[in-house]
Amino acid sequence: MGECDWHTARMLQSGALEYIGRRNAVKQGDCKGSVNLYTFDMIANVILESGFLNVPPAGNDYASTIGRYLIDLVIDGEQRNFQHDAAFMPPLFWAVVRLIEMMIGNAKWGEQHYNEAVETYPSRLDGSFYRGAKR
Repeated sequence: MGECDWHTARMLQSGALEYIGRRNAVKQGDCKGSVNLYTFDMIANVILESGFLNVPPAGNDYASTIGRYLIDLVIDGEQRNFQHDAAFMPPLFWAVVRLIEMMIGNAKWGEQHYNEAVETYPSRLDGSFYRGAKR
C-alpha cells in the first residue's frame, strides 16, 4: 500500500473551496476554487439526516495504522470535530469521507472560481442567478 494522501480542504456554504495539498494529494500547495453548491447541500443533508452527527467518537488509545480522517463541521455557529483512524472508521463516516473526496475531485480550481462562488452566492441562494438576473 502507498502512503495516505494528506490534505486540508475548507468548504464554505457558498461553494468556495480553500485547499492545502501536502503529500499524495489531488493538488499540491495552497489552492483555491469552488465546489458544486448542489453537491455541497446534498452532502450537508446526508450529514444532518443520516445519523452521522451521532457516530461515536474514535478512541485515542491506539496508534493510527495508516492515518486519520478528520471532519470539522460548523452547524448553527457551533463547531464539531469528528475523527477516525482510516482503517477502522464506521461505514457512515467512510461514506461521508468518500462523498467529500468526490466533491473535491470535481472542484473547479483557480482564484476566479473561488471569487465567483463568493460573489454569486446570494443570487444563487435566492434563485435569481439561475433566472438570468444580472450578477
